[in-house]
Amino acid sequence: MDFGAAIDMSCLQKQRSSYIPELPNCLQGGEIQIEMGEPTTVADSVDAQSIQRCFPLTYGQPLVHFVNSLSQSSLISSHGKEQQAVKIGVVFCGRQSPGGHNVICGLYNAIKSHNSNGSLIGFCGEDFFDDKFLNSVRDQQYNIFPYVLKTGGTKGLFAKDTVEITEEIISTYQNQGGYGMLGRTIDQIRTTEQVNAAIAACQSLSLTGLVIIGGVTSNTDAAQLAETFAEAECSTKVIGVPVSFYGDLKNQFVEANVGFDTVCKVNSELVSNLCTDALSAEKEIHALLKKETPTDQISANLSPWASALFESMPAFLKRQLLLSPDSDESAQLSQIETEKLLAKLVETEMEARTALGHVVYHLIAAGVNGYMATVTNLKHDVTQWRCGGAPFTAMMTVRRTLRGPGSSLVGKPSIHPVAVDLKGKPYELLLRDAERFLTDDLYANPGPLQYKGPGSDSKTISLLVEDQDYMGKVKELQAYIDKVKKIVKPGCSQEVLKVALSSMASVVDILSVMSPPSKSHNP
Repeated sequence: MDFGAAIDMSCLQKQRSSYIPELPNCLQGGEIQIEMGEPTTVADSVDAQSIQRCFPLTYGQPLVHFVNSLSQSSLISSHGKEQQAVKIGVVFCGRQSPGGHNVICGLYNAIKSHNSNGSLIGFCGEDFFDDKFLNSVRDQQYNIFPYVLKTGGTKGLFAKDTVEITEEIISTYQNQGGYGMLGRTIDQIRTTEQVNAAIAACQSLSLTGLVIIGGVTSNTDAAQLAETFAEAECSTKVIGVPVSFYGDLKNQFVEANVGFDTVCKVNSELVSNLCTDALSAEKEIHALLKKETPTDQISANLSPWASALFESMPAFLKRQLLLSPDSDESAQLSQIETEKLLAKLVETEMEARTALGHVVYHLIAAGVNGYMATVTNLKHDVTQWRCGGAPFTAMMTVRRTLRGPGSSLVGKPSIHPVAVDLKGKPYELLLRDAERFLTDDLYANPGPLQYKGPGSDSKTISLLVEDQDYMGKVKELQAYIDKVKKIVKPGCSQEVLKVALSSMASVVDILSVMSPPSKSHNP
């Protein structure tokens, strides 16, 4: 199947493709404008020098905020009039994840709404097998060619294998899963040969911007690509989008990854179905246990459904389920580690809709390079989401390791994957109810994914209990600083000046303790 080609859709897919996601208020209307914040730094001051040395041209860039000028004033730049036509390239990197297609759909709609002459180019891949292999397969008359001739992804970027995204393609893939529109291959743009091929492709196609859709590794590569483009004075701007079902691309700027919310909901449905159906299956299992059937033969003696259910369970759950029944011949549910099962199958995150696609367009139209598109304040209604961009370098850390005895600590600046925060609110909530998980059936069956109505826009518990919105808090702090500047001006009273000095001195002292100039690193 050629990338971007029409696909046969079920009635449900057709209904889903007609859904138009709602945009945040800051992205609605024709007067979308840009606020440039203060220059950024990094979370650990020890890493600053290493990161700046590796990224001298893209380090320290300011945060970018989008504001609808209908409700704001004194803004830096306006997109109210028809903009200059842009030509943007987009490539899928890394493993496929729900929501990738909608990023492209949002980007396409933003391009066309600001100038109908703008275009979106997808990098869709090259032949997967060499001619020798293909000829040998043809000789054996295997009918596999409609499905394996193309690979997509970064190899398409290197080979300049493109397809222009059209309204027909958008209508086919909007709100659909997978990466079928463009495909994907290896998830790296790292070697000198690969980087040079990317530069050559962007220059040859005269691209205004290049959009990298992927996870941790892909966005780290995008950061290096942006720096190299700037060094080579390539006019193409590089923007990354956090799309990963792992949900591990999280930091102070990125609250959640595109697609992880869907993964969470699907797994929650599977877990709840398992919990519900196990109430029936356990009767068969314990009837066999009562007959002293060997545990390694349990599955073979069950009905097909109960056997499939039993075999789908993790090993630890099988062992706990097969403990000797209680006196009433029921399973020892108190010994089953429900929270361990949930931790194995369920994670956290958000739904992205098409907002990030619009964010990408506005970042490129603003001429910024080396940024990741961000959407924050996600626990609130979509109309209240905050949109903008953060420099790749502000998300980086340096993990230092010893190469050998007596060697110094070495490390490379990267955007690193983030594990579960054992001090975070979601984990605290888990621990709070841990005792109840041991004795009670604490689960609710959400049913299948809902496209509309109750449950269609539900958010994960972890997202609701986290109070992140880093970008919003930065803006709030800046607003307070601006108010202080307006109040404490030359000519203000002595009392006002004294209070301001005392308060500011206390704030600086506290922040100096919380943010020491250096930190020790253990190997």
